[in-house]
Amino acid sequence: MIELMTVIALVLVFTALTVPAMKEFYEKEVLEREVRALENHLRIVQSRAIAGKNDSAWGIKFFEDKYILFQGESFDEKVTDYDEEVYLFSETEIEGISEIVFEKLTGKPIIKLD
Repeated sequence: MIELMTVIALVLVFTALTVPAMKEFYEKEVLEREVRALENHLRIVQSRAIAGKNDSAWGIKFFEDKYILFQGESFDEKVTDYDEEVYLFSETEIEGISEIVFEKLTGKPIIKLD
């Protein structure tokens, strides 16, 4: 009986030590995945602008829980047929930038801050 209680106690201690580390690892992986996805979407939008797709600039508008890839000189003047919504993981937030538009043909970014 003492051996069984010792084993259970060791399992509980091991679990108590590994759960916080696993949570931190998971959160870090989610954040890295979100960063890679955003970087990829920025490159896609910039390449569309450089290529002059639909003879227009392209951009990304940031919201609290998502961002939208759009065609147009600004989010307010966008062509809604080409909107692509990307939802963020529930704990991910983007702050400081409200919109990035890439100029047609040059791909030069125009950044609008919050």
